[in-house]
Amino acid sequence: MSPIEPAEIYSALAPWLIALNVVLALLLVSWMERSRRLVAQANEYRERYAATIENLAEGVYLRSLVTGKMISVNKTLVSICGHDSGQSLLDDINDPDHKWYVDPARAALFQEQLCRDGYINDFVSQIYRFDTGERLWITEQARIIYDEKTGKPLFYAGSVRDITPEIRQKQTEERLEKLANNLPGGLFQLERRPDGSFACTYFSDSFASLFGLDRPYAKVDPNAYLTRIVPKDLPAYMRSLHRSAEDLSVWNQEFRCKLVTGVTVWLLVTATPEPRSDGTIIWHGYVKDISERKLAESRIHHLAYFDSLTDLPNRRQFTERLDKAALAARRLGEYGALLFLDLDNFKALNDTLGHEKGDILLRKAARRLRASVRERDVVARFGGDEFVVLIDDLGPDRNAAEEKAGMIANNILERFRQEFDLDGAGHVATPSIGAVIFDGRNRDAQDLVRDADLAMYEAKKGGRNNFVIFDREPDFIEEENRRASA
Repeated sequence: MSPIEPAEIYSALAPWLIALNVVLALLLVSWMERSRRLVAQANEYRERYAATIENLAEGVYLRSLVTGKMISVNKTLVSICGHDSGQSLLDDINDPDHKWYVDPARAALFQEQLCRDGYINDFVSQIYRFDTGERLWITEQARIIYDEKTGKPLFYAGSVRDITPEIRQKQTEERLEKLANNLPGGLFQLERRPDGSFACTYFSDSFASLFGLDRPYAKVDPNAYLTRIVPKDLPAYMRSLHRSAEDLSVWNQEFRCKLVTGVTVWLLVTATPEPRSDGTIIWHGYVKDISERKLAESRIHHLAYFDSLTDLPNRRQFTERLDKAALAARRLGEYGALLFLDLDNFKALNDTLGHEKGDILLRKAARRLRASVRERDVVARFGGDEFVVLIDDLGPDRNAAEEKAGMIANNILERFRQEFDLDGAGHVATPSIGAVIFDGRNRDAQDLVRDADLAMYEAKKGGRNNFVIFDREPDFIEEENRRASA
């Protein structure tokens, strides 16, 4: 067998080599096209990523852990820091003399936490704005980026968010809260929803204190303060609130509040309603403690309407109540009675034992007289040693009314026959009692007192320690005329 010539071999393989070259060429072209597309996609991805980073609402930066210099920043961070461009910010922030944090110690603390944990969350600090020198509040997040092969830390990427508005709002709220809590009263917002339900949506600490509430408890139940209002005052409280809602008038109401300590305080609420488009009404208001004012008013009222020695109603209060009783008797068609008492021989007691013993007798006589009549009857000191008793609701029959008044008068006479102890000195002080029966027709309080006084003098004429009912007989008329002309 003769050897095959190389030319023959080449000739035989040529078609295959050509085909192989074509295949390789096609594969190369395909690979190059795929590589081009991958590069294009990678570039597009990088561009999109860069655009995303650039347009984030938060500032973003990349800083080298090797050189300590900031490498890149986005435009939001440029804006936050008050620079014209990213390069000017990089130049400024990489300057060794640049102060990023208002508090220089924050930089060391940032690096310490980052190196220790590998990341930082919510690192709140103040920084200087480059163009104005203004102080801004920011919060930072950061995370270390490591070399994938060696695990060596290379960079850290961080984000910055301007929280100055939130901080200022919080500071404003804290200032307002401090002001509210240092006011002598309490601030609140009360809301009435479209369904008619009420809720206290805001209240200061001092508001909760006025009602004797723990603020955490009051937050859980915003209507807890209602449980502190004295039940007797709650209906008037709610009526005044509904009235304010109906006519959108200023809400003013005084009411009592019983604290957990058992102490009852007087409070005054003043609030202005603000209607909303959905039917909601919000009252912006203020509550203050008026206990001292109410106590002062009560003292003034007591001085004006009560006798300082016996603590009984005085002439002024009694006259007003007698007028009302006469009107009620006329309206109801019933009788009432007025008893006029004068202590027998009181002047002699003052002259012999002194005015101090006389005052003791008047106080004890007042208590005994009060205990001698019905609880509903009005007992008053009219002046000196004179007392009066107003008896109402004696029924529509005059004779029966006289009989009932007589029973009460006789009970008084019986009780006053008992000796009074005047600090060791015994003394019997009997009263002379005049009475007038009235039905409210054609006679005012002054006339009734005058007639009862006349009857009392008739009782004294009859021997004292006695009871006489006034009538229009000639003897009474003569005595009335005599005293009028005297």
